[in-house]
Amino acid sequence: MEDKATLIRQVFGDSSDDDDYQNYELNSRSEPESSPVAGESADAGLFRNPGWERVKEIRGLWICRDFLTHVQQLSLLSAIQNEGWFLQESHNQAMRFGDLPGWVNGLSYSIREALLSGDNLSEPSFTSEEETLFPILPLELLGREPLFDQLIVNLYHPGQVGHVPPLSFVTIAFE
Repeated sequence: MEDKATLIRQVFGDSSDDDDYQNYELNSRSEPESSPVAGESADAGLFRNPGWERVKEIRGLWICRDFLTHVQQLSLLSAIQNEGWFLQESHNQAMRFGDLPGWVNGLSYSIREALLSGDNLSEPSFTSEEETLFPILPLELLGREPLFDQLIVNLYHPGQVGHVPPLSFVTIAFE
């Protein structure tokens, strides 16, 4: 059981402490000055040659550390909060299909750029016939517009433990 907790902590980081969450709550009531998900380009300093790491213990799971800065994370959280999906305390998940909010398109663009420009082959020795030059998302998916047509957002309060997501997903975990 402790090995599983250690693995989850290594992949998703430690859970936020109450102070960070309260600071976010206080600062998220106003509209952010700029949004990292509004289609900023790599030239705007959004990306820092992201490196992707395969999580060997979980088939198909990759992590891109430091994908968004702390400020960008808060901006993204603010955009999610402004959607009003979690106004009722009983709501802890929002699923959207088809036409997604505009900020998702910017985030999708950022993910595509990180996949295409990042160090995706940090471990060049592939062991599976399914592996390609783009092992995280196949090339035919990378060219799709929009890149994503569905979104699941889960709300976790400090101290809550996450669940295991479906096998096919892209996740951004905030530390």
